Amino acid sequence: ESLRHSITKMSDIHFAANNKFKKRIIRMGENPNNVYNVGALTVENLNNFNFVNKKNLEKILNVNFLEKNLLITVHPEKSLDITKKLINNLLYSLKKLNNTLLIFTSSNPDAYSNLINQKIKRFVKGSKNSIYISNLGYKNYISCMKICDGVIGNSSSGITETPKLKVGSINIGQRQEGRPLSRSIIQVFPDK
Repeated sequence: ESLRHSITKMSDIHFAANNKFKKRIIRMGENPNNVYNVGALTVENLNNFNFVNKKNLEKILNVNFLEKNLLITVHPEKSLDITKKLINNLLYSLKKLNNTLLIFTSSNPDAYSNLINQKIKRFVKGSKNSIYISNLGYKNYISCMKICDGVIGNSSSGITETPKLKVGSINIGQRQEGRPLSRSIIQVFPDK
């Protein structure tokens, strides 16, 4: 948050993703004449996106999609305790799923990300229907998202891109707090 606020304060022109964010920037003291609501550019880019098809994505990932498929991306929360609770309870819950391919991507490089990645890798070793990919790259990630039945975690992509792709999302915890949520997004606490 402090880095985002610093960048805002150092900038002269601001391109907000929605009216709520535009108002927040203006409340921070920025000149209203220099703040524009341009929408979420990542969503706009999906209009002309060249998706990787399912067959090619299976080759890239070295996996066969199952009847049900979930894309899971988890980033650290504000504290170590909340991060531990989130990842432990998520993995406990996912273990109960049958006939579902779980595609995990690595956490971002924030504090406590190593803990998340280690727990996911350990989970994947003990599961026949899950894979861990440290970095899919944007094109493969978005293509995978489109193919999957849902997205789980606390990544901004579960808030911004999933509604455009008509994919449901479960957003866990408070990492995306304050973002407007589409009706296709289920907001939950990091409980079992």
